[in-house]
Parts: sequence; C-alpha cells; structure tokens
Amino acid sequence: MSVDVEFGVLGPVEVRHRGDRVPLGGTRPRTVLALLLCADGHPVGDERLIDALWGDDPPDRARARLHTTVSRLRAALGDVGARLRREAAGYRLRVEAGELDLHRAERLLRRARAAPGPPEATGLLRDALACWRGPALADLADLPGIEAGGLAADRVRFDALRHTVRAELLDAELAAGHHHEVLPDAERAAAADPLRERPHRQLATALHRAGRSVDALAVLRGYRARLADEAGLDPSTELGALEAAVLAQQETVAVVPAPRAPPPRSTAASLHGRDAELAEVARLLAVARVVTVIGVGGVGKTRVARAAAAAETGRAVALCELDGVTETGAVGCAIADALGFPSLEAAGQALGSAERLLLLDDCEHVLDTVAPAVTGLLARCPGVTVLATSREPLGLPEEHVLALGTLALPARDDPAAVRESPAARLLTDRAAACGARVDTEADAAAVAALCRRLDGLPLALELAAVRLRSLTPEEVLEHLDRRLDLLRRTGSSGPARHRSLDATVAWSYDRLPGPTRRFFARLGVFAGRFTADHAHAVAGEDDLLDTVDHLDRLVAASMLTVQQRAGRTWYALLATMRRFARDRLEERGEQQAVRDRWVDSVLAAAVDARDLMVHAWPAHLLVTLQNLHTDVADALRWCVAHDDGPDRALPLFVPMCSVLKNRSAMPVADLGDAVLRRWPDSSGRARSEAAAAAAVAHVLRGSAERGATLAREALSGSSPLAAVNARRALFFRARTTGRDDDALRWAEEALEVAAAHAMTPWHNELLTFRAIALAATGRLGEALEQVEAAHRAAPAIGSPALVAWAGVVRGCLVAAEDPRAGRASSDGATRACEEIDYPIGSGVGRRTLGALALRDGALDEAREHLRRALDAYSGLGYAAEVALSLRWLARLAHASDRPGDADVLLRAGGTARGDVVEDVLRPGALERRPGPPPPLTEALVLARSL
Repeated sequence: MSVDVEFGVLGPVEVRHRGDRVPLGGTRPRTVLALLLCADGHPVGDERLIDALWGDDPPDRARARLHTTVSRLRAALGDVGARLRREAAGYRLRVEAGELDLHRAERLLRRARAAPGPPEATGLLRDALACWRGPALADLADLPGIEAGGLAADRVRFDALRHTVRAELLDAELAAGHHHEVLPDAERAAAADPLRERPHRQLATALHRAGRSVDALAVLRGYRARLADEAGLDPSTELGALEAAVLAQQETVAVVPAPRAPPPRSTAASLHGRDAELAEVARLLAVARVVTVIGVGGVGKTRVARAAAAAETGRAVALCELDGVTETGAVGCAIADALGFPSLEAAGQALGSAERLLLLDDCEHVLDTVAPAVTGLLARCPGVTVLATSREPLGLPEEHVLALGTLALPARDDPAAVRESPAARLLTDRAAACGARVDTEADAAAVAALCRRLDGLPLALELAAVRLRSLTPEEVLEHLDRRLDLLRRTGSSGPARHRSLDATVAWSYDRLPGPTRRFFARLGVFAGRFTADHAHAVAGEDDLLDTVDHLDRLVAASMLTVQQRAGRTWYALLATMRRFARDRLEERGEQQAVRDRWVDSVLAAAVDARDLMVHAWPAHLLVTLQNLHTDVADALRWCVAHDDGPDRALPLFVPMCSVLKNRSAMPVADLGDAVLRRWPDSSGRARSEAAAAAAVAHVLRGSAERGATLAREALSGSSPLAAVNARRALFFRARTTGRDDDALRWAEEALEVAAAHAMTPWHNELLTFRAIALAATGRLGEALEQVEAAHRAAPAIGSPALVAWAGVVRGCLVAAEDPRAGRASSDGATRACEEIDYPIGSGVGRRTLGALALRDGALDEAREHLRRALDAYSGLGYAAEVALSLRWLARLAHASDRPGDADVLLRAGGTARGDVVEDVLRPGALERRPGPPPPLTEALVLARSL
C-alpha cells in the first residue's frame, strides 16, 4: 500500500510526507504526537497531555502552554495538521489505514498467522519486523511524565509486540526447515531472556535439528538449573517432553502448556439478541490486547464473554472466575492458576509469546489488584489477550471497552412483535424451562409490558420467569408495583449477588463512597432522563463539579445509562436501579425535600422550554422535550396530589403540546384534564396555554368535543401561544369531520397570529397546514406554492423536525402531478423523520409511499410502507390517523384478493376524514358492507398479518 503520509512510533517518533521527514520541533510536540498516535483514533484529554509533558511539576498556565504546543505541532504537520481536531473530550488525530508503522506491523502479523504455509508467513513476519527502526518511542525515554502520560505502558506494549514478531518468525523459520540459518538469532534471543522458556526451547529445537543434540540438551538443562536457582521454579512439562524427545532422537516442535480451565460454551437460549455484541467482541479481540465487557449487574456480561471465548479457534482459552476472590492478594494466584502455573512470574517466564485468551470474569470488586496484574502479565507475555467482564472498566491505557446494553423490547403489544423481541423470547424460554407455559397470543400485551417494566434486563427477566410458574404475567406486573424482592431466586444456585434484583444492585451500591451513595439515592426521584444541571439542582451538591464527579463514578460503575444527543449528555436509571434508589431515599428520610427540589427543577426546565418554543424549535429543544416528558408527567401528578395552588402545575403542563408529535396523546390529554379540573377557577396566561395544549391532545386522541370545548376556552385568553395552539386543535377537528373550508379558515387565522407575534416556527408549520387544507378543497396549485414556501424557509429556522415535516407534505402534494418526483421527495423526508424520531411525519410519508406503490401494483412494497405507517400512528395513540391507515390497508387487502379482510379493515377505518394522502392521490372508493366495526385490537392484528 502506497501512502503519502507515514507516522512512526516504532523507533523515534517521526512523520514522513512523500518520503521526506517532517521536522517536528522539540520534545513537546513529538510527545503530543506520540500520545495522539498511541490513542489509536480516540481523543486524549488535556490532563493526560499535561501529565506527559511536565510530570508532577506542571508550569503555571499549563493548559495554555499545552494549546501552544498543539498549535506548533499542527503547523509543523502542514496539510496533515487539519486532521488534528479539538473535541469536547480532548484532542484527536485522524490516522488513515496504512499510515502508522504500528498498524502496518500488526496487520502483517495477522496476515502471517493466516498464511497458508511457513514460507509465506516467514516473508510477512520479516516485513513486520522491519517496521521497527529501534526501540519504540526511543526519543521520549527520558520524558518526566512518561509514566503519568501512559507512554511507558505503550513502550512496553510495542516492545512486547516486537518480541512476539521475532518469536513467531523463529517458529516459522524452524517450521520451514531453516534451522541452520536461525541458530544465531535463536542464540541471541535465549541470551536476551535467560528466564524465558520459549527462546530456549526454540534454540534447543534448532540445535537438535542441526545435528547438535548434545548442545540442545545442555541448553535445556542449563535453563532448568537457572530457573530453579534464580526463580525457585520448575520448568513446564513441555520442556521436559522436549528434553525426552532430544534424548530419543525424535523430531521436535515447540509447544506451550494449555490452560487448565477452558470456559464452557453458553447455550443459544441464553443469548437472545446478542449477535451484534458477539461480533463486536470478536472484532475487538482481533485487534486489541485487553477487551472489557461492562454493564449493569444482570445484563449478561458473563454469558456474552463466555460465548465469545467459546468461539475462539486459533488459541487456547483460560477462564479465571474472580467472583469468589475476596482478598486482593489472591487475585494474582487465581489468574496464574487459571493459566496453569503456580504464580504469575512462572506464567510469564513459561508462556513467552504463546497465544492465550485469558477470560477474567467479575473484576469490579478487585479492580485495584486486577489492573496491575494484567499490566504485568501483558508486558511479560506478548501473546496473551485478556477478555474481562466488569461493572466498570479496568482503567488500562490499552483497554477497549464494550458497554453491554439491555435486550431489545417488543416494539408493539401484538403477538408478532412479542415473538420478535429478544427480551420477550428470553422471558418465555426461561419460563418454559421452569415448567411454566406463557401464551404469547393471549398474554402478548402483558408480556410486552413486563419486558418494558424490567427494562429488558436479562437477570430480571429470568427471575420473573421463575414467578410465572405460579403467577400470570398480569399478576407479576401487579406485584412489581409493591416490592422489588418479588424477583428473587427461590433456590440457592448462582452467585449471591444474582439471587435477587435487590442483591444485584446492592453489590454495586455498597462499593460506592458514602457521598456518592447519598447522591445516587437522590437521583431516584427522576422518572426519565436528566442532565448534570438537573441532577445538581435535585441532589443539592455545593459544587457542580462534585455532581459531575458523582455522575462519572456512577456511569463507570454501570449504575447510570448515558445518551448524548444534540450536544448534551442525558443520564437515566434503569427501573431496577430507580426503585432501589427510591428505597434508599426513603430510608434516609429525605424523600419530601428531594421531591420538592425535583419538581422545581422540572418546572424550571419546562418554563425554559415554553419560552424557547414560542420563537424557535432548535434540535436540542425537541431532544429536551422527549427526554423530560416522563418527569413532567410525574411532576404534574405530584403537584395535583400535593400542591394547594396551580402555580407549578399549569406552567409544567404547557410544553406538553410539543410532546404530542413524539409521544402518545392519551396521557397528555388525561394529565391536562387532571390539572384543569383540580383548579377549575384558575385563570391567566398559563391557564389558557394549558387549556390549548390539552385541546390539541384531546382532538388527536379522538375526544374531539372535549378538545373543542377547551380550545374555545383558550381562545378567550390573551396569550398568542394559546391562540395559535387552540386554532391548531380546531383545524385538526375540522379536518377529521370533513369540513375543509373551516380547516382552511382556522389555519389562516393561526397564521395571522403567528406572524403578528414573530412565532416563526409555528408560522412555518401552519403554512403546511394551509397547504393541506387548500389541497383538500381542490386548490392544488396554491397548495404546492404554499408548501414550497414552507419547505424553502424551514432550514433557516434550525429545526430538523420542521424540515422533515415540510418535506413529507411536499412529497405528497408533488406526487399528484409527478409520482416519480413525489416518491423521491417522500422517501428522503420520511427517512429524515425516522432519524429524528418524528413519527407523525414518518406516518404521512410512509402512507404516501404505500399509496404510490399500491397504485403501481407493487404490493410487497406497499405492505411494508403501510404497516410502518400504522405502527407509527398506533404508537402515538392518534385515533383518526390509525383509522385512516387501516383504510389504506383495506385497499391493500382488496388488491391482494382478500375481500373479507378488506371489508373488516374498511369497517374498522370508519368514516373519518383528514387524510392528505387520500385528498391528493384520490384513490377509488371501496364499498363497505353494513355491520358494526370490529374491535380495534382485532383489526390491528389482521392489518399486521396481511
């Protein structure tokens, strides 16, 4: 492979551009470059760079001097300097394939191991060895912070790799019959490592095959005596076998001992939905020396790791179970025993470059001892790779971490979705193994709800499965509300920490420092996701940095999940963790005070969201509303139950109108009623805005008359936001009842209010509403002009949701005159809606695509689009849109020659109006037979089975 830029760490640090060395300046720029190259594409934080540059004695304004050093390096790199980027986590350098000598050496070593024969392997290994220009990072050996910055560990790692290449080259040469040629190299290798067994066995093998058996015996016996005198150890049985072979004048090969305890294979039933994770572990094990699978207790780390280890074919596997190791001093002995040696020193001397995969299971309680033991083992044994499981990382520079998440939940409550869900499959399989029978047809909704309540956590699902021997899924759900310890093993099998969910969480909780335990308990009041600022306000910490430290410690311990969207980090507790935290909070007697702080923090976020959404809908606002809606709902219920007045509840409810595009309308409507009826005599801006938000929710969920009543109440107030939102509710109501002239009037009135008060995003959305109403009244040309205006203006507003929504409406309207262009526009906009979790938009887009496919006779394509539209709207709880989607699926059933199914779906679809796709594409009407509509659940099952 020819590359323009070459980076070097296998020797003095260097950069070459088209063969010419690039002058890097002094030691500091080279140090920064070395750290960035050794980070393998990951960002390097300022603190680590400062530690490496100055050690324990950093200068004043060290951070500023670091930035100056990075600037000098970027300038020295010339055009390549553009790859050195500043990120939130530190500095990152992008290195392309084949540019770093380390990567070239590793790639050549992998190719050599897969080579068809010794001659090919020999050539590749020689090329790999040629990548070294001397000792790794040779020009940085005297750096004051080489240990603190991690470069010392990198030097050990690179030197160990060089040793591996040399050792494997010797093996390949011997296998090729070049025993005479390799004798000098074998002698030098044995002299360089007087206590390492492998080079002595290689030297003895070469001597024996060269006809010098007496010298071979002298090498082996000299090594045996030296090992006993200097280390007090006996050599491996393989060395004794080699010695016997030399004495018997037999052909010899170099061998190393096998581990004592290979891990048992995991059963397929225990690994539902883990194919992607197993593939990722296998990929990491091919390129990294330390891979740690982390995750919350009970998520299945051990099973995934053991399955990955069982899939190994090219090297022996040693299993070291650390759950029963309580004394830190016993960790090294446990690892050595798993490898088949009396001590780590003996393992290091005997294994040499032998290939081993060491599986260290359950490391979290002995991290302080495991980490140095692994570091030492890797330094002495370059052929060893470590696969660890832990609730937090080992903290090693060469470590690659895979965070294991919970199992995928049922997407819907119907039997088909339950059968497809890994979480539900695990629950039902384990229930069957315990002697219980779960009817996934009749109990589909309860099984889906149980999986969601248990977060898809494998241990929780398995414990619940045991209860299904004597309880129905519905009864297990009822008991979950009352006590966490329902999910407890009735026998004594398995580790103690896995015998109940409470014990699983306590295993991690008890290892936290006291202040972090208190902090964790206070986080239990959160129902959904929260930011560091929210946590700070609720937990009552004096310093925000203390809050950040606690959050970091909890994330490291796998007690919090993390989601990063729109430039912000959001944290959350799994339901099991939340229940445990709330129990601890109640024990502390802090529940009332912490809940009051929590309501105030949610209120502050809701007020900020309301003030922002009047004039802008940036991406981060949508994310905030999606993440906060559960806490807003819980806080509203708390206020209704505990507050004397509406001062907190009314402003809390107002932003819920924006949640309707992404969440179910039903709980929003019910919450609105609870707040408004709790304080019927309230008045003012917040009252009218809350009434308008509830009006929209009621119309969308199907209670249109209640929505119209609330909308008229909101119109009597003076709030522009209430005025616009109330007219939106009346627009939707008019559309569903087929009064398109009224719908057009409500859209135009709302447009006037939005324009008068600079409500730019609302105005843009209302342009699409006006376009929809115009198309319904037959004014397609004007509708296209209106939607094009909205589509052109949307990107400047900064809302991905507006851009995507305008795109799907435009695609539908364009399709009336140009189906090909409409299909292309709808496809792109629909995908955009799905990327940002905007189901109301994706539903319109999928229905448009389904209608076009149906018109072209592409029934399979139509089926896929129309099912996905139905799923989008049924997840939202939009009654009219579900009915309209069922009508389109009735057309599909009719085209598929299933008239009976078509009639059932047509009756379920009713007579509701308001489908822009029907208005624009105007499909032929189907004749509906008289009769009552079927139950909605029956219609949904039928629709999804087409």
